[in-house]
Amino acid sequence: MVVFGPADNGVMTDVSLLKLLDVRVRRLPDALLLAIGLVVIAALCLLQLTEGARVSVAEFFLIPVAAAGWFADSRSYGIAAAGIAAAAAAAVTLYAAPSTALGHVLAAAAARLLLYVVVLVALRAMRRLQNEHEQEALTDPVTRAANARGFRAQAATELERGRRYRRPLSVLYLDIDDFKAVNDRFGHEAGDCVLKDVSHVLRCTMRTVDTVARLGGDEFAVLMPETGAPSAGAAAERSRSELTRLTTPDGEVLRCSIGVATFTQPPASVTELVKEADRLMYEAKAGGKDRIEKAELGGNCDGVPLAPPDA
Repeated sequence: MVVFGPADNGVMTDVSLLKLLDVRVRRLPDALLLAIGLVVIAALCLLQLTEGARVSVAEFFLIPVAAAGWFADSRSYGIAAAGIAAAAAAAVTLYAAPSTALGHVLAAAAARLLLYVVVLVALRAMRRLQNEHEQEALTDPVTRAANARGFRAQAATELERGRRYRRPLSVLYLDIDDFKAVNDRFGHEAGDCVLKDVSHVLRCTMRTVDTVARLGGDEFAVLMPETGAPSAGAAAERSRSELTRLTTPDGEVLRCSIGVATFTQPPASVTELVKEADRLMYEAKAGGKDRIEKAELGGNCDGVPLAPPDA
């Protein structure tokens, strides 16, 4: 059984304030991010117009350009900010020093634009590397499904969504019966192959909006948002049927015990969410293994009725 700590209350408490700020700003529309950058550029230009040659603000145009390049999903917004910033820098230079030759101003603007583009390319590469690292941190290296941390993060998001829109949420918890015997008899490499096959079947039989995760050992979970008990039960039966097509290295049919918990109202925490599905899985094992145990549960939403599920 995988145990989640007391911090699992629907909020990713292990995220720093800077990381939280980064995540929230990245959710803003790209057009809005560009508009904010242009406002900053305009404010800098106004400062230059007010102070004249006493203050040079052209160097600060790099800040809104870099921000647009870092936070915006589309690179075109960063490039647009770079072009506007370079043009604005040329304009304020001509205003602050009108005697400067136009050719020199244009050459400086071109050099500044080149600098901005280099910075944007570097930031794009850093962002891509960060995204890859973040994805790896949330992915199980053996099955390539989500790991316990990734499941916890997604479950916290779905709990919050369920509280906001009063939608049901279902969780499937699966344990491979007698998996230890596979590792003992055929080695961990053969056991890893079985885990990969199970993960593949679950991903193929579930919806794209569902989150398939390996929580540890031979235990898997599937988070099914906006899914009521009938649909969750049908999905579990479908997955179990496909899993029986798998075999162990000695040709034995692979068998699994499954618990399916449907919450008509979101539970208090991710820990409770997993605990109930895990309990049902153990009831399935206690009942003879190779079974599905299902239950529809309440939550902590003060008795407010939910909208009917789509699924």
